[in-house]
Amino acid sequence: MESFDLGEKSINMDGFRADNYYDFADLPIMYCKADTATLSIGGAEVLFSVYSEDNGKYAKELSVRLSKIVLAAESYLLVNCQ
Repeated sequence: MESFDLGEKSINMDGFRADNYYDFADLPIMYCKADTATLSIGGAEVLFSVYSEDNGKYAKELSVRLSKIVLAAESYLLVNCQ
């Protein structure tokens, strides 16, 4: 499962459904209009989602900064997990 199924929906409520507790615990939800940026690193797409109370656009800048960490993790995994 990659995302929750949309359950009941009304003007005042949105429902989400998971098949079991493990799916529920493993699939976090950011429920807002998020600012997003995507990077392709090592054959995977990494999605950065940012919420800010001032509606600022920070995802692109944050993804550039965090890409160094993600690239370091990729390098570590390539060397140590073969």
